[in-house]
Amino acid sequence: MKIYNIYGAEIYSSEKETIKEALEEAVAKNAYLENANLKNAYLYNANLENANLKNANLYNANLENAYLYNANLENAYLYNANLENANLYNANLENAYLYNANLENANLYNAYLENAKLYNANLENANLPIYCKWAVTIINEKIKIGCKEMSIKEWDLFFKSDEEFDTKRDTNDFIRIEANYKAAKSYLKHLKKAI
Repeated sequence: MKIYNIYGAEIYSSEKETIKEALEEAVAKNAYLENANLKNAYLYNANLENANLKNANLYNANLENAYLYNANLENAYLYNANLENANLYNANLENAYLYNANLENANLYNAYLENAKLYNANLENANLPIYCKWAVTIINEKIKIGCKEMSIKEWDLFFKSDEEFDTKRDTNDFIRIEANYKAAKSYLKHLKKAI
């Protein structure tokens, strides 16, 4: 079985009979797999721990139950990929293209998802980390985001304004910061009612 890259060049050759077995062997041998073309590959239950699949084409690939602990999937093309029950703990999915991907029950704990495209992805029951550039904490009646500490009223005014601190308003990081602020605000309001 041969594995080719997205440019059509052979990058790994194996005596194994299936693409799954060949890929597992290549990963175990630390073979260079960047840009691998794994379109439509059947990788059910594959052990791809520490695999470097940066820029790989995994369009329509079946990665159900795959073990991708520490895998590098940066810039990987995973459109329509089935990652149901996949273990992506510590995986690097930066800039990964996951449109229409099935991530149901996937373990994304500690996965790096900055700029990952998740439009229309099925994230049902996925263990999805809440990423935020700055820590968001509650101190007495105030909410602290990074090094800025303000009341709810002050934060509400800030988010309605055009003012910026360190993070530009038109970025995904800013959207995540505001989402985490809203969560902390709801938590604080709920806590006040309960006391």
